[in-house]
Amino acid sequence: MLRSTLRRSPAVLAVLTVLAVTLLLVLAMPPLAAPVSAAPAQAMLRVAQLSPDAGTLTVRVDGKVVTTPVRFPTVSSYLWLPAGQHTVQLRGSGVEVSSRTTFAAGSATTVAVMGRAAHPLARVFHDQLLAPPAGDSRIRVVHAAPGVPPADVVASTGTVLFANIAFTQDPGYRAVPAGTYSVVMRRAGTSAILLAAKGIAVQPGAIYSIWAVGGGGTALRLVRTHDASGMARPPAGGVATGYGGTAPGRSDHATPGLAAVLVGLVATAAWLGRRGWRGRRRRSGSGRLPT
Repeated sequence: MLRSTLRRSPAVLAVLTVLAVTLLLVLAMPPLAAPVSAAPAQAMLRVAQLSPDAGTLTVRVDGKVVTTPVRFPTVSSYLWLPAGQHTVQLRGSGVEVSSRTTFAAGSATTVAVMGRAAHPLARVFHDQLLAPPAGDSRIRVVHAAPGVPPADVVASTGTVLFANIAFTQDPGYRAVPAGTYSVVMRRAGTSAILLAAKGIAVQPGAIYSIWAVGGGGTALRLVRTHDASGMARPPAGGVATGYGGTAPGRSDHATPGLAAVLVGLVATAAWLGRRGWRGRRRRSGSGRLPT
């Protein structure tokens, strides 16, 4: 009976063929991936080896080596890690310091080793990567030289950029016009020069930390690091730590293609029923359903 019906009705055969092909295509489709879970809130960390006699130090976060060893006077690139509490450890020959620090989501932090190797210190600096006003740079000068007294940092124009900075102190960032600067570090409140430096270039829109390092028999000097360009855009080159989102998996929901096939089957059944009703109506010669 079905074969006879298909021979007499090519339209029915065409519809059933289309549905069969669609169903085969849907069955061949891979299942939809489940939504990838949101990555955990992230923070940025870098480390600085600013102890003049502590040598080269390995860097671990929660016991895992996360970047190449750092030597004096080196500041690493930023690396990403999940927000929350982490233990940052720097270890070398006869030197070991650690800091248990809370990293807020979206924050940038520098963990620095300072002081002499016999009594090393771990200091945490919160880096404020906020874009400076148009045409300006944002800078800070951090006193990281053991045995050097508190100092004023003065531009060649006579402007005091930072006053009375003590060892390990972070005076915070300030905006300055972009350009090239010559500065001196003076013993705080006096004209006694501790250090003179020329050619310190700062670009518009960029953020810098300038570290005063040395002391204890090591020549005093300034080391400039490029913290960021614009809001929260650290320089490229940070080391990845392997944290990430969840891999895609199978979905627990029906695929849209299968839903389309079901809708098509329902519509086809209705169309065939209507067509059969019309055929029976013509055969019966009446507008009533046959009894």
